[in-house]
This record gives sequence, structure tokens and C-alpha cells, in this order.
Amino acid sequence: MADRAESLYNAGKLRNSGPVAPIRGGQFVSGEAAMRSESSEQPSGPKLLEKSSTDRSAGAFRGVKARAVSLYSAVTDTSSKITTGIWRRMSQKKDEQPLQFLAAMAGTAFVIGVLLRVWRSRSYE
Repeated sequence: MADRAESLYNAGKLRNSGPVAPIRGGQFVSGEAAMRSESSEQPSGPKLLEKSSTDRSAGAFRGVKARAVSLYSAVTDTSSKITTGIWRRMSQKKDEQPLQFLAAMAGTAFVIGVLLRVWRSRSYE
């Protein structure tokens, strides 16, 4: 019960431990080297970890932002090409076969009207 904290914790053993394995290519040092680097002007310990994690998260954010911008650009280009093609085909059909185009539009409007009426009647039951 009356043991000293040093004998329970054994702090000296932790200072003389071996090198720490790197995580994701990071460069970590053993306890002794970390203790020596604390006296230098470079940030170490929690400050170094905070700085490196901030840099990594900022880099990851920039990468995600660039990817989102490129994907948005690709989607807008593709949708523009698709809508242009649809309008071109509709205009061509309207000019070449006006009666069939009119019949198709009337049929489409009828089907949409029926679907809306069924949906409306089911939502109020």
C-alpha cells in the first residue's frame, strides 16, 4: 500500500523503450529522441502532431475539393450534351413528322394526367 509511485509506474523503463513504428509513412522517434528534440525550437509532441494532422486534413480537404470540382464539371458537360441531343432530336421529329409528334405529346400528357390523378386519390385515402 505504501509503495512509491515510481516503483508502480516504472517511468524509467518507458524512456528507454525501443523505436516506435511509423504510421502511414510518418516519421516517429523513440522516447529519448523525443525528449532531446523538445529543447529545440521546432514543435514537438502534441504541437507537432497537431500541426501535422492539420496539414494532412487541409491537404485532404484540398484534394476532395479539387475532385468535387472536376466531377461537377464532368456532370455539367455530360448533362449539357444529353439535353442538347434531346432537344435536337425533338426538333427534328417535330419538323419531319408533325402529326406523329403531336400524337406522342398528347399521349404523354394523358398518361401523366392519369398517373397524377391516381397518385392524388391515393394520398387522400
